[in-house]
Amino acid sequence: MKKRLLFLMLPLLMLLPLLCPFTVQAADAKAVIYDESGRLGKDYDACLNRLQKAASKTNMNVAVVIGVENRTDITIESLAVTSYDELFGKNSSGLLYYMDLKGYSPYDYITTSGMAHFFYTNSAEDDRIDAMFDAMDPYLYPIGSEDVPGAVMQFAEEVEYYFDAGIPEHYFYYDDETRLYYTMGEDGNVKTSNSKPYRDNSVIIMITFMFTMVGLLVAVIVFFAVKSRYKFKYSLSPTNYVNRKNVEFYNQYDNFVHAHTSKVPLNSDSGSGHRSGGSHHSGGHSHGGHGGGGHHR
Repeated sequence: MKKRLLFLMLPLLMLLPLLCPFTVQAADAKAVIYDESGRLGKDYDACLNRLQKAASKTNMNVAVVIGVENRTDITIESLAVTSYDELFGKNSSGLLYYMDLKGYSPYDYITTSGMAHFFYTNSAEDDRIDAMFDAMDPYLYPIGSEDVPGAVMQFAEEVEYYFDAGIPEHYFYYDDETRLYYTMGEDGNVKTSNSKPYRDNSVIIMITFMFTMVGLLVAVIVFFAVKSRYKFKYSLSPTNYVNRKNVEFYNQYDNFVHAHTSKVPLNSDSGSGHRSGGSHHSGGHSHGGHGGGGHHR
């Protein structure tokens, strides 16, 4: 009887995983270094451990490729994207830094994938990728005597720094392959849309300004038209309304004993010397799921 009952329940047990929701533990973020130059030497392990620390903190994959081959800018960009996808998978989150040590006119490149789009931004208003290059460049001069371990360590610092900074307000990016806009929802999930997600207030401000100027121009035209049509016979002076027959004139002289002039400085400074910025809508770009940007040294 028990065997027969078990036999009848077997199909239900096989369907149970399909009927009940379950979660799969995500793989831990990884760090990878490929040193084509051999310049890391004994510092290789220390640099790898530092990158792994950044990967674990951000829960994003972090990789560094140190190249010495004479590659073109386009080749470097393609190599960075391909290397990332082969190491971590196309649908993962992370970034890869290609450090170019070929010598003449080096071209460094950072590619981002997944959630890394939102933290390591490449928009014109908020280009964190470019700022990361600026932080690493001091370690890469002069050419031929670069402090390669120092640059790798600084890259790890930048990864953690901009992760701690969080996602910029109203940030989105557009992927020209999918033709979709990507934003981060309040629930922490990525949202997509066919249209620009945030309205650009600058357009509204420009239209309002134009209508205001047109209104002022019309007011000026109406004022001069009315003034030219209705003119007074005499000029606006009190003497035009005084009976001159009953007026006597006297001469009176005032002698100034002392005269002085006071000079008072006027404060033309309308505020402090610091620039204040407001909220803006910042848009990045992506192609085929990869963002990022390049930089010549």
